[in-house]
Amino acid sequence: MKNIYLRTFSVLILCFLNGCGGGGGGGAGESGVVTSNVPYISVNTNIAQVQYPTTYTTVAAPSPDTNPCNISANVANYPQSWNGAQSLPTVTGAPLASGVITAMMIKDILPSGSLPKGCSNPSNFSEFTKTVARLKSLNVNVIQVIQWHWAQINSDGSYKITGDTNGALSDADLAQYISIIRSAGLKVMLSNQIQGFVDSSGVTNIATPAGTSTNWGRWLNAFQTYMLERATKFQALGIDYWEMGCNSCIYGDNGDGSTAASQQFSDAYLTTLNLVSKIYSGKKYVFQNSWIRSNNQYLSGIDLLAVDLWTGNITSSEEAFLTVASMKTKYVASNSAANLSAIVATGKPVILFAGIQSRNNALSVPGYMEETVCTNSVGTLTFPTSCIQSQTAANLALQAIVIEAQLETFTSQPLPTGSIVGISDYWQTDFMSALGPTFPNIASSIRNKPAEGIVKQWFAGH
Repeated sequence: MKNIYLRTFSVLILCFLNGCGGGGGGGAGESGVVTSNVPYISVNTNIAQVQYPTTYTTVAAPSPDTNPCNISANVANYPQSWNGAQSLPTVTGAPLASGVITAMMIKDILPSGSLPKGCSNPSNFSEFTKTVARLKSLNVNVIQVIQWHWAQINSDGSYKITGDTNGALSDADLAQYISIIRSAGLKVMLSNQIQGFVDSSGVTNIATPAGTSTNWGRWLNAFQTYMLERATKFQALGIDYWEMGCNSCIYGDNGDGSTAASQQFSDAYLTTLNLVSKIYSGKKYVFQNSWIRSNNQYLSGIDLLAVDLWTGNITSSEEAFLTVASMKTKYVASNSAANLSAIVATGKPVILFAGIQSRNNALSVPGYMEETVCTNSVGTLTFPTSCIQSQTAANLALQAIVIEAQLETFTSQPLPTGSIVGISDYWQTDFMSALGPTFPNIASSIRNKPAEGIVKQWFAGH
């Protein structure tokens, strides 16, 4: 077994270095290196001027402005090779039904860090204001802002959820974000994201305590305190949608998923929901899981259920020849399409977010690869290089194929009125390369990419 793992690991290394999975074409552009003689795609940053697929297949004259600090240009440029080897997919079934609400999740790139290192950042929220206007023209109805926190261990062993520490978004900035969104006539969605544990200084990451009944109890007590404090804040801010669970948190919504853990979380979540409902009057959502669906008392206090799609293992060979049809087949084979159908059958409106990173191995090497800094790992895999990002080919067509397949799967059945269909991790600025022209855009953000042209058609009329 060990030898098989090592052989697989070696193959993955070669895939990163050589672009396995059909992404990126050839030449220097494959790894994201921009030179003066490679063909470019130039995308008008006015979304009204974008035509899919023509905008993303028309080659522009070489040597355009590729300065990542320039966020005022009326076009965004990227090497044609970033499109990848596949053809862009055909949009089928658009637009969304009239009763469906559209949404966009903003990536957690904050005002103080909106631009690449070495660039002069705006001293105000001008870029976010521009982004909200852009999303409104894309027919987005709801904007989700990510506000994340950390957990600390008190001297008595109990836990607490911290505020704006270790780079987290401050309440003052959050209020400004919300004001800008509301001024544009759009609604606001917030989730709960608690990254992990930090030391008593609130700066240094420490190991997450083991998942035990005692530690889950400490966590759930801290989470209830956090939720009640946030409920007062979010009610005052007029938040329209708020997550009642903690799906993107260190213990998730059910600990280790065992019967005992699920019951412990179920009991604590019901108590928290009842307390929060006395303070917060906005719409409440939670990510579906088995105990939530079987706890009718809890379910009755929830307005929407968030649902994900998933697939089984996808090889680099399958990835290289992926189509919308083959991706949709994967969702059926994994039973995630059937799970969506079962959730829709409850009659509750659903929340569905599509998205995937725009790298050539996003499916065969799953996990989150940092998109704005160099690292040597993705998911649980570590590689003998200081920057896997510069050795990973961008593949915007693969991203477009997957998102089209997700949207077609979402709408394969009538969604209850009030359901939300959104796209994840939208960047706040128009630059295409986060560390200059030698760094490929492998981000989940669809901004200025073919997938945005697809979303424009799906969101039309909303």
